[in-house]
Amino acid sequence: MPRAQAAAAADTGVGGAPGSVAGLGGNGAASGAAGNVTGGQNSGGAGGAGPFFIHASAANTLCPGQSYQIELNATGGIPPFSWALADGSPTTLQLSATTGATIQVSGLASKPQPNLQVSAQDSSGSAVTTEIALTIGAVGPGECPQITPAQLPNPCSENAYHSDEVTVTGGTAPFVWQALSIPEGLTFDTALQVLGGTAMPAGASTPLTLQVSDSKGRQTQMTYPLLYRDRCWLGYTSAANGSQIHLYDPGLRASVPVARRLG
Repeated sequence: MPRAQAAAAADTGVGGAPGSVAGLGGNGAASGAAGNVTGGQNSGGAGGAGPFFIHASAANTLCPGQSYQIELNATGGIPPFSWALADGSPTTLQLSATTGATIQVSGLASKPQPNLQVSAQDSSGSAVTTEIALTIGAVGPGECPQITPAQLPNPCSENAYHSDEVTVTGGTAPFVWQALSIPEGLTFDTALQVLGGTAMPAGASTPLTLQVSDSKGRQTQMTYPLLYRDRCWLGYTSAANGSQIHLYDPGLRASVPVARRLG
């Protein structure tokens, strides 16, 4: 998982003006994206604690479908701290834990990308919330890559599977492919982008997640649920040759000859 990076330009406690978290653009270029870090009540004076702040590591410009990880650190206030995602945060966000001074928030970039909103509360009840806006890059040649298609044929349980539809658009060649997760029985050829094998019933609960990185380090991924089917092949007789019987799978859009009629 690529680690997102970015520094808080300013933080604030009680009575302070909102600060900002400024992102770095892709390839080190400055980005105009910024989010606010809003201060809560000042916990200073209790047990020697100073103003309660949240510091956020910075976030690079992300590509749609790219995973990211941002580290948040609570300073000041009175430990222990508890963390929570605020209402309105992207549904793909996850916290690495709910307690501690340091926490990581991870997610999958989308376009448009709602602001990240994470709150921390100390043992005295004081709370602060950080709101971070991520910059999501455009898809196209020389910019972000994108995996297509959005859907793949659903496999038939205990039957052979083959799909050569996976490709990448945009980005900058050469590309490096990786299967982050793959159902049991299936394989993914990273050189040819061909998915094949036998669809084992045990693999039905594992999604297929593919990731591609381009030569500039831009990255994206796509998850295919692959809904397994029990009834697949239909038999028919070829109109061109009445003695030839074929099987056709509507899901795979595949047809194979299986036998010749006698008599």
